[in-house]
Amino acid sequence: MKRAPLNRRSKTPRAKLIRILDRLWQEAVCLASGRKCARCGSSLGVSGHHLIKRSNLVFRHDLRNGVCLCLYCHQRAEVYQMEFEIWLQKYSPPVYAWLQSNGHYKPRPVLTHELEERRASWAGGISIHVAVWLFLFAAWLVCAIGHWLSVP
Repeated sequence: MKRAPLNRRSKTPRAKLIRILDRLWQEAVCLASGRKCARCGSSLGVSGHHLIKRSNLVFRHDLRNGVCLCLYCHQRAEVYQMEFEIWLQKYSPPVYAWLQSNGHYKPRPVLTHELEERRASWAGGISIHVAVWLFLFAAWLVCAIGHWLSVP
């Protein structure tokens, strides 16, 4: 009996081309911003974030449809979309106007106290870089203690 391949991605030429175009789009978006996160300025783990979902094939590979974000800000933008929309409206008006002109964001006034609350909640947790460092340190500590206990 044959087993199904572990890699379930389609191997059709069209699917391969789309994956290549996605990677090129990511690189182009990140290079346009100097490989720095547009939100926090970090250069660690940056990738392109689609402002209009990838499922919309008309805008999927449009460079105006992307912003370069670090891993932490990208995750926050996916989970807290309204916060990201407020940030985009305040700090990147041309991009926000382009999204409105294509009918993807409805105009709404930015209330300064709302923006401040959102900004505080956005940066409320510890930085992802600090969290990764703490995790790696804890892993090293566990290994060191394990090695120390196993030595006769």
